[in-house]
Parts: sequence; structure tokens; C-alpha cells
Amino acid sequence: MKALSEADCYERLRSASIGRMGVVAEGGQIIHPVNYATDGRSIVVKVDVNSLLAVNAPMSQAAFEVDDIDVDEHRGWSVLLRGVCHDVTDAIDLTSEGLRDLDVSPWAPGDKSCWLKITPTEVTGRSIP
Repeated sequence: MKALSEADCYERLRSASIGRMGVVAEGGQIIHPVNYATDGRSIVVKVDVNSLLAVNAPMSQAAFEVDDIDVDEHRGWSVLLRGVCHDVTDAIDLTSEGLRDLDVSPWAPGDKSCWLKITPTEVTGRSIP
């Protein structure tokens, strides 16, 4: 097992578009698969305005994980970010406006008009070469 540098973690984040976002909701942890984009620092997702993530994630601690696995070769990698989540749907600062310009295309049906941003306080990753 090899630890990934922060630069390696962000390179891997840019190579994918589906991850898992976790928060505490309704007395327990929830983890949802989400489509995402990164600006090289923050992660941004679009979720349904009535979803557990939209209701519970803003202003709370959140985790985000993305990985890739080659089952045949027994190798892969995983990146984990932890930080505070913010609802940037209506934010008027330049950073939030830039995040909303990123290409996030949710696969799931529904009104995905709530933009959530995780600015990480911790970025870790590992790989099995």
C-alpha cells in the first residue's frame, strides 16, 4: 500500500466523475453516490433540493470518497476528503460562481438544483500499485 501525495489525490479526483458523499443525518451516517467536479481544491456536487444531503449537509462535517479498482490486476486507489460542506446554490462570491460553472451532470433524475461544496481540511489517498 502506498500513500498518495495531495497533488496525486487531486490528479485522481480530476480523472473521475462519480464519488460518494457522506454526512450525519437523522441520527446516523448516510452515504450517497454523486456526480461531482473539482476546481483543484473544492469538490462540488448537485443534488435534489429535498434530498437528505441538501437538507443535512450544509454547515456540517462531510466526507467525500472516490476510487478506482482493477479487479483482475488486484490494484487500485482511493482518495478521501473531509471538511465542511456549504450550500453555494445562491452564493454570489466569485469562487461559488466559478464552481457552478463546472460540468456536473447528475445521472439520477429529479431537480438537481442544489449545489453543495466541500472545502477539504484533510485530503488523504492510497494506492495498491
